[in-house]
Amino acid sequence: MLAFETAMSHSGELLTKRAQQLRKWMWNNIRDRVLDQFLSDQQIQSAIAKYEERVMQGLITPFVAADAILTLFSKQKTT
Repeated sequence: MLAFETAMSHSGELLTKRAQQLRKWMWNNIRDRVLDQFLSDQQIQSAIAKYEERVMQGLITPFVAADAILTLFSKQKTT
């Protein structure tokens, strides 16, 4: 095990993997925070309920519903 760690360190691969891990953690944090912000918004919650029902009734596609909800969210962020 020690030989493996030494080889990874000498080749620079250990630092590369660590950097990739840090980048992944950054993006996971961004995703989590954006999703939390998205789901905590009352207008978004209302839109989700409305569009989920329409999707489940077959009145619109999931893609149309998602686009509508995301459009509402992005408009709120620009105002």
